[in-house]
Amino acid sequence: MIRSRGVQYMAAQRKNKSISEAQIKNWVERAVNKFEKMDCMNKKSNRVQCNAGSGSFWFMGFLGALVYFWQYVDSLGTGIFAVIKAIFWPGFLVLHLFKFLKI
Repeated sequence: MIRSRGVQYMAAQRKNKSISEAQIKNWVERAVNKFEKMDCMNKKSNRVQCNAGSGSFWFMGFLGALVYFWQYVDSLGTGIFAVIKAIFWPGFLVLHLFKFLKI
């Protein structure tokens, strides 16, 4: 959104001849370089990575599965097994889906 407004502004300035084509190219090159430097996977920086947002989704899935499997716990062994099933339920889901689809 900001980028398109900037391009619109520069196009309007270009119509008024107050900005040259070389200045537009320079601005675009600087903008592209700026976006290329914004590397979310940069291991040297202490910033939060861009793809870290899905962790909360998987944690909520883990908690939901744990609550579901915990309903059937009546001993320590079944409690440990419930936690293990809550951790690995996505893998079992895919396994049974592939078995159903005969892949």
